[in-house]
Amino acid sequence: MVAVTDFLSNIFIFKEGHLFKTLLNAHAKLITDIQWLFTFNEPGLGAPENDAPTPYLSSCSMDGSLKLWDIDSPFVPLYEYLSSKKWVYHLHWDPSVSALIFNSEGKYFP
Repeated sequence: MVAVTDFLSNIFIFKEGHLFKTLLNAHAKLITDIQWLFTFNEPGLGAPENDAPTPYLSSCSMDGSLKLWDIDSPFVPLYEYLSSKKWVYHLHWDPSVSALIFNSEGKYFP
């Protein structure tokens, strides 16, 4: 799967070369970054170890928000974080610690 933005407020997800999902008006302002996040089933939690990873999509914007999307229900974000009234520039998923790291601008971020 591939996710792209029109750098306005829309996100398009392609699967096997065809448009798979569209997140229209995902943000109120310009989208600055999108990142895939993959979670894996852990052994001993009742799920087979060889299951495919679960894909999620994260996005951030000049509206000061960071959103986490379940691509199976893309109309409402699973999680939304408002960092400030300023921009969120960049996202990075660190799977080694299951953390989503972001860079923002605001009162304490020059």
